[in-house]
Amino acid sequence: MPVTTTTTTIGCVWFVAVTLLCAGHSVQGQGCGERKVDYAKLILGGEDAISGQWPWHAAIFHRVERTFMYQCGGAIINQNTILTAAHCVQLNNGVISVDRLSVQVGRTYLYAAEGHTQEHQADRIIVHEEYSAALVRHDIALIKLATDIQFTEYVQPVCLWDRARTDIGMLIGRVGTVVGFGITEIGEVADRLRVAYMPIVDAQTCLESNRNLFGRVLTRNIFCAGFRNGTTVCGGDSGGGMYFEVENRWYIRGIVSFSGQNCQSADYAGFSDVATYLDWINRYTSGTQSSPYSSAVIDKQQLLALDICGVNSYPGTAEDAKPVFQGYPWLGVIEYVQSSTGQRRVLCQATLITRSYALSAAQCVSLPASSNRIIGIRLGEFDTASDPDCVYVEGRRECQSPAQVVGIEQIIVHPGFNNPAYANDLALLRLQQLANVNQENIKPICLPFSTALKSHKPSYYIRTGWLARSTSTALYRSFPSSIESVGCQDAYNDQDVPLEKTQGQICIRRDNPSTGVCTFNMAATPLQSVQVVGPSERYVLYGLLSFGPKQCLETYPDVYTAIAPYVDWIVSNLRP
Repeated sequence: MPVTTTTTTIGCVWFVAVTLLCAGHSVQGQGCGERKVDYAKLILGGEDAISGQWPWHAAIFHRVERTFMYQCGGAIINQNTILTAAHCVQLNNGVISVDRLSVQVGRTYLYAAEGHTQEHQADRIIVHEEYSAALVRHDIALIKLATDIQFTEYVQPVCLWDRARTDIGMLIGRVGTVVGFGITEIGEVADRLRVAYMPIVDAQTCLESNRNLFGRVLTRNIFCAGFRNGTTVCGGDSGGGMYFEVENRWYIRGIVSFSGQNCQSADYAGFSDVATYLDWINRYTSGTQSSPYSSAVIDKQQLLALDICGVNSYPGTAEDAKPVFQGYPWLGVIEYVQSSTGQRRVLCQATLITRSYALSAAQCVSLPASSNRIIGIRLGEFDTASDPDCVYVEGRRECQSPAQVVGIEQIIVHPGFNNPAYANDLALLRLQQLANVNQENIKPICLPFSTALKSHKPSYYIRTGWLARSTSTALYRSFPSSIESVGCQDAYNDQDVPLEKTQGQICIRRDNPSTGVCTFNMAATPLQSVQVVGPSERYVLYGLLSFGPKQCLETYPDVYTAIAPYVDWIVSNLRP
C-alpha cells in the first residue's frame, strides 16, 4: 500500500488574539450538474448505473435499534446540503433524530464497499413547515450535514432549476431520468443504483388516469410522470431526483414523492416540483457563509497550543518512510498501580492536546480503585521498558530526553459515557503541571477544530501506539482504513456482538495478517492524519480506540471514539 500524504488548503482567518488558524479544506471553484467521469465508454447496456454517472445521488439510511436500514434517496445541492422528500426523514412520532440518520454519497452499490463512498452525519433536518403526510402536501426536506462533502469525480452537486423557466408546461412530454435504489421487479431493494426514464404528463391526463389517487393530491407543487407500462418508482426510490440535461448540465426538477397502490400498478408517479420551492430552498442555503470555527473554539483559541500542535518533522515525506522514533511526541501512557500487588502497569494510552490537557478513553479512568489506581501519565515515551530511549536512525545512535511523569489534577468524563454501551467513550485529563513541551519528544497534537478538518475523511489513518498483550514494548505504527457505519453495524450483527453505532464513532477494519500473528492495540490508541494547519503540514487527532475484538478469530471492526464531534465539548472544558 503506498502511504502518501495529501493536503489541501483554504484561506486563513485571523482572530482577535492575532492567532492564525488555517485548515485543510476541499472547497473549490465548483460548478454543478457536471459529470467528471467519461462513463459513456463503459456502458454495455441495461438500466444499471455506472460509478460516476449520477454523482449527485445520495443514499439515506435510518438506524433502527442495531440495524441501518436503507430508506430513501436524495440529491447533493451544495457542499453540506442534501435535498430529499419530507417523508424520508419523518417517523410516526416526528422528524428522525440526527444521530439515527446516515447519508452516503458516491455509492453505486448499496452494500458493497466502494473506495469513493463518503459517509456524512446530519447536523440538522429541515422539513417544509406545511408538510402533510396525509394530504401529500409539500413533501420536501433538506438535510444539513455536520461535515462538508468532498467533491470528487464520483461526488458532485446537481444544479437547481433556472428561476426564469419554472413553468412545468414547458416539459410536458419530455423524458426525465429518475435514479434510485428502489424495489426491483422481484420485490427486493436493488443492490445497485438503477435508472428509469419517465416522461412528464399534463395534470389533466394524470387526473383522469386515477381520480381517486390524484384528485386529492394534485397541486401546483406536484407533477406526474411515467409510461403506465410498469416503468415506475417504488419504495426506496423516494426522495431521489428526476433530472434533465440542459446545455450539458444536469438539473433536478422533481423529487420522488409517491406512486400508485403498489409498485406493480400502472399508475403514474407523483413528484414534488423542486422549481416551485426555490425560494424555500434558498432560505436555508444562501447568505453569508458560516464561520468554519465554532464559538467555543474562538473563545478558547489561546488554550489550543496552535503554535506547536501536531509538529511534523518530515513534511512532504511519505508516512511509512518517516522514522517512528520521536515522530509522534503527543503519545503517552497512563500508569496504574495494582492495588493487590503494588505492581505498576500500563493499561491505556493518553494523547497530549495542549500544554495542560490530554485525552483518553473514559473507560481508562473509570476502573474500580480497588483494583487499579492511577499514578499519572508518562509523556515522551517510545519504549516502555527503557528510559531514556535510544535507537539507531540511519546508522546513528540517537537518544531522546527522559520521559516526563505527570500527575492528573482533574478527570472530566463525558456525561454521555456508556449510553448506549461504550458510546461517548472520552475523558479529558487536566495535568498537575505543564507538559515540558521544550523537549523534542513531548508536544501536543492538533484537534480537528475547523469545519474543514472535521470534514476530512482519509483513505487511511495513521495509528501509533503500544500493543496490548504483547511482549513488544516499543511504539508501533500502522495504517488502517475505515469502514462506513452500515457495513460496521452489519459486521457486528453478523457475529451477534452488541453495538449501537453512533455518529461519535469510527469503525476501523481489522488487520488479517498472513503470518497468523494478530495484534491488539492498547485502549485509547489514537488515529491521526496529516493536514495543513496554518502554514504547515501537521498531525490532527481523529479517534481513540474504544473497543473491538479480543480474540484472533474475531474479525468485526475495531470501534474508535471520533474526536471531531466532541471538539466543542473538549474545548469548552479547557481552562488556563
